[in-house]
Amino acid sequence: MIYNVCYYLHNLRAARLLASASQWYRHAHSKDIPLQSLARLIQTMLYGKRFFPYYASVILGGIDEEGKGAVYSFDMVGSYEREKCRAAGAASALVQPFLDNQVRLLSSVYQCRQEC
Repeated sequence: MIYNVCYYLHNLRAARLLASASQWYRHAHSKDIPLQSLARLIQTMLYGKRFFPYYASVILGGIDEEGKGAVYSFDMVGSYEREKCRAAGAASALVQPFLDNQVRLLSSVYQCRQEC
């Protein structure tokens, strides 16, 4: 799942480029593109437009090859990182602290159950 925030036409253009690139990958390799490779593709696409960047804040989420959940967040010039949770958009300042609290709480409960 890819989540874009900001200017609609930039989001539409980026989504079309990613859809065509993943179709090319599917035809060439007979499988879907891995999440980490898709993150790298988005990074390359955004970095290629660094002088006239897409006005889009991109969040990519899915299941990686190990079966674990993954969330990648990108800035407008292609820097990205894998995170546990991320919020974007107008309400991100309100939602991000809530997500941090809940993810930290769930992580500590899960670790306690594994150790006990």
